[in-house]
Amino acid sequence: MASITRTADYGGVGQGLYIPDSATDIVISEATRCSVLQHIVNQEYDIDNLGLNCAQQAHYHILTDIEIGDFTGGQWNGEEWEPDDPFRSGTIKMCQQVKIKKKFSRDEAIAHCSRWEGMIQTGYESSIANSLTRHTERYGFAMLVASAHKLNTGNKAGAVSGNIMLGDTVNPVNIGKSGVSAMELLSLMEQTIQENGSTCGGNQLKVVVTPAFLNKIRSEQSALGAGCCLPSNPMISGITHPVLGMDIYATLNLPSYKRADGKTVNYVLMVNPKHIAAPISLDYLEWDKNLNDIYLLGNYRFDVAALTNKSIAVAAVVTD
Repeated sequence: MASITRTADYGGVGQGLYIPDSATDIVISEATRCSVLQHIVNQEYDIDNLGLNCAQQAHYHILTDIEIGDFTGGQWNGEEWEPDDPFRSGTIKMCQQVKIKKKFSRDEAIAHCSRWEGMIQTGYESSIANSLTRHTERYGFAMLVASAHKLNTGNKAGAVSGNIMLGDTVNPVNIGKSGVSAMELLSLMEQTIQENGSTCGGNQLKVVVTPAFLNKIRSEQSALGAGCCLPSNPMISGITHPVLGMDIYATLNLPSYKRADGKTVNYVLMVNPKHIAAPISLDYLEWDKNLNDIYLLGNYRFDVAALTNKSIAVAAVVTD
């Protein structure tokens, strides 16, 4: 509210000087736009390369492993091998859509003066971008967690061993002093993906964790002496080193499960980015003047898919 002040020069005569409130152009953003999802997907699988800019769905092929089988007496005796068909097909659709519509009056725009374009419109566009990023990541990570191969999750994981404990919502893995270390769990997850034949080594994989799990990794690396000198110690620099050659990313957008005992089960996601697609398209976001009103209109389409579920391992954890 504007205020009235009396000045000594005028001896308080009349109404004094009118001092209006100051409306600055300062905008303090509480939103973050840190896309972790785009770091763990194949960037070549965008909407144009998949042909989804002009089609409802895209077909792709998966080349699978085939076995030669046994020969007579375990020895090759001139038999002919007829290989099985190594191809299987899959499809990906962009099923998710967000339509955007916000109405303003022209009087409102006029009242904001120069701030209408410089602050209001820019602020809305920035906030919408942040919201769409979070929405895509929450959906995408939930889809990837649910898509993991049955032998790459749970407490009987491992296509060969069958006894790797990666946890579930009933019996999650405890990370901390009373359980296993965070880096030990990542080693077990890597083993499950290797046993499923999806990768030859950890440096092909990437990991997404919660901030709490990342703190566990950072503490473990610091205790191990990661970074020989103090400035490069993770607890000093804040930089988490790769684990088994894998880059680690933290996000608040991973799904979680609240148990009846009050404990929250969080998920750890490990993927081979080569086999993950996340096509997105902001078809339009525009300001449209119509009679006495101004509309902000937009259309956003996206989806996230694992082209093969053998490339995903998931652990369910609770942290001390």
